[in-house]
Amino acid sequence: MLSTEIKYLFDTIWLTQMDIDKQFHYATRMWLRTGDEFYKQYLEGMKEWFFDKSFSLPTEFSSAWWKKMFMGKERAAMLEKYRLILFYTELLFYYRYAWYIYGIDKENLVKDIVSKEELMGYAQQLFADELAVATLSTYAVNFFYALDFYLTNTGYPWIWNVVEKVNNLRKVYASLSISSQWLEVYYLTHAIIGATDFYAKKIAPTDRLYYTQFLQRAEEIISTNYVSLKLDIKLEFLVCCRILGYASFLSSIIESECAVSLGNDGFLIDLYNIKRWKTPTTLAASEHRNVLYLLSQLDSFRYT
Repeated sequence: MLSTEIKYLFDTIWLTQMDIDKQFHYATRMWLRTGDEFYKQYLEGMKEWFFDKSFSLPTEFSSAWWKKMFMGKERAAMLEKYRLILFYTELLFYYRYAWYIYGIDKENLVKDIVSKEELMGYAQQLFADELAVATLSTYAVNFFYALDFYLTNTGYPWIWNVVEKVNNLRKVYASLSISSQWLEVYYLTHAIIGATDFYAKKIAPTDRLYYTQFLQRAEEIISTNYVSLKLDIKLEFLVCCRILGYASFLSSIIESECAVSLGNDGFLIDLYNIKRWKTPTTLAASEHRNVLYLLSQLDSFRYT
């Protein structure tokens, strides 16, 4: 079975060959989603590295760096406008991982850098800027859900209407001058994953209906733009289908594409999409794609 083979190779060979950030990315997703003690012990071995991190507000930003890093002037312009969003998201993810992985509360670390009021003000400004939210896509939605966890977990809940925002964004995406299908799908799928606290819990029964509607919208976009969307996007869609127990007609199509998308080294690369030449094929660049595939295929899931 393909997923069994890929998982075995990651767990026994490739995991230790990757940079430590990629190791942490892989192990956290696999442990939070499966509960496999192998990954928990691996993460325990990374504890000193994790808590040795330090954070301070960045003071300089390079316009050239944004454009090179994120490929496109429209997104680069929004990242310059909301230039703290990636730093805040990294800080909030650090808080969340410390809580979920290691059971340690890092609220004081976050508060020493930025107050809850400042974070809420920043989020409210961004939330009202629908063009920025649509263009930033994953960067915006990851920030919103990470902030929501932090505020709720520390007794300072932030009320925000994600359903209304998604409905409004559909109109914004239709009006964008740049190709927006992948941005919209990624926004929708990251919202679903965000609702699980990024693989740490079930989606509340009262929320499943509208998150399923998000998934159906993503299904519609993928089905009409299939060959123009990279494999990572389709696999994230499959993960969301698994999270919500949604049976999509696309599942077998995407899985068939995976079956013929192995690179020479044995992990999944993007071989059959129009812009595949833009997708790196190194192990480090392929880790995200492959862990998504595993999360969509493995039988042992803590939250289904």
